[in-house]
Amino acid sequence: MTTPSDLDADAGSLGLGDTFLTNRPAPSEALHGRRLVVVLDDGAEVVVDLREPSAAVDSSGGSAVRPTHRYEVFEVAPDLFFLRREAITDGNTSRSALVDLRDGRALVVDSTVEGTKVPGQPKVGQRFRHGALAGSGATARFKRSRELVGRRIMWAYSPTDVYEHIYLNEDWYVWHCLAGEEFRLAEVDPCVMFEVRDGIHLLGFGERILPIAAVMVLNLSTMQSYASMLGEEEDGSLNAFSFGAHGTEVSSTSFPEPYDPRTSEPSGDAREPRH
Repeated sequence: MTTPSDLDADAGSLGLGDTFLTNRPAPSEALHGRRLVVVLDDGAEVVVDLREPSAAVDSSGGSAVRPTHRYEVFEVAPDLFFLRREAITDGNTSRSALVDLRDGRALVVDSTVEGTKVPGQPKVGQRFRHGALAGSGATARFKRSRELVGRRIMWAYSPTDVYEHIYLNEDWYVWHCLAGEEFRLAEVDPCVMFEVRDGIHLLGFGERILPIAAVMVLNLSTMQSYASMLGEEEDGSLNAFSFGAHGTEVSSTSFPEPYDPRTSEPSGDAREPRH
């Protein structure tokens, strides 16, 4: 298992090939010199201190021990940032965060590799916790969204690593590899979608076959994605890294009423995905 230490930010793999990180966006220095305090709705506190260039502090709960880990910072839009902690902590957990300085909202996502694989369920689970920047007075939270439903978007992680996403409904989506190490492979996986801003969405998912989970922020205005991944290599070691892609919308499906998953109420026997 990977020890709780800072990882190489240029790492990749998880069977995705040597070129998969080509279109990863450049990290931002826009938050350098700032100290962000996020108060989560469950009472925990996350502090990301960026006053030192390579020593952000991530502190959760009331522990007297304040571990220091580096963070990558990506600017998704003006005053909107996606952060990824460069360390796997507690032996099996990777953390990402979305922070909107404009309105004070924040969302922290912890992805965790479970010890036992449950058939038909992702091995890497995800926990989504909402909160607000301390002192912002923000009470609004990111809402679950159906805006992506029915859309088919091609995401190029490099010129030779291309996938399409088909967003089926608010709980399930399809990935399909058009070029790359997973060429012709496809899978339907449970997901969570949040609307962040107009035209910007967060997609979180865990794969049911491979021990992989990702958090993606999709800016459909610029057609750029900002993402983090946690997964288990074939030798059992864990790996986490950031990545990104350039997007092209292929099509959008129109559904006849009353069968449009963007507006229809869930059926009584709909199964709840595991997140």
